[in-house]
Amino acid sequence: MASLEQSLMDLDIMTNTLLTPTFPTQILLRSMNRNDDDEFFKDLPQMQSSTKEQSHQNEQEEQKKEDQQGFSSYSYSTSSILDEKGRRISSSRRRYEDSSGRLKAVHERDVDGKRLTTIWNRSKKDEEGQHKTICSSGSPEEFEKMWADTDFGKAHQKKLEESADAAQKKPEEHVEQPHENIGSAAAP
Repeated sequence: MASLEQSLMDLDIMTNTLLTPTFPTQILLRSMNRNDDDEFFKDLPQMQSSTKEQSHQNEQEEQKKEDQQGFSSYSYSTSSILDEKGRRISSSRRRYEDSSGRLKAVHERDVDGKRLTTIWNRSKKDEEGQHKTICSSGSPEEFEKMWADTDFGKAHQKKLEESADAAQKKPEEHVEQPHENIGSAAAP
């Protein structure tokens, strides 16, 4: 009898554990890491100037830059889901840009622990920049094939198809219609 009671208690605990929602707090807290922020910002101008001593010449250049109006923009977004196959799928984007032309963009995609990171760095406006892709396991092509099978990949493909359809329809929509003579004596 005691073992039946224990089994029922275990079943009750397991049910509560499985049915208790854990999203978003526990999953997000595990995925968000302060080291990610440090890693992203380490090569940007604000972090470099705070970690290096500047010479007199650098200070004069900084003063000239401060006299000009400037801007910097940073954005971060992340989205994650648990698909019907039980895989955790996430996509995170970070982007920094400033008035000097400095641009850094990082897109990380993760499918059940396999990660593809795409990084684009540009120092000046007139530069082409550097593009780098890092895959945690396998090749980027294998990851892209796996990503195409996810809900994010399917939504992206659908958006591309809709954009292509819209681009094909646009020239047809701009066919010039015959103009009516305004102010003609004959009224309908």
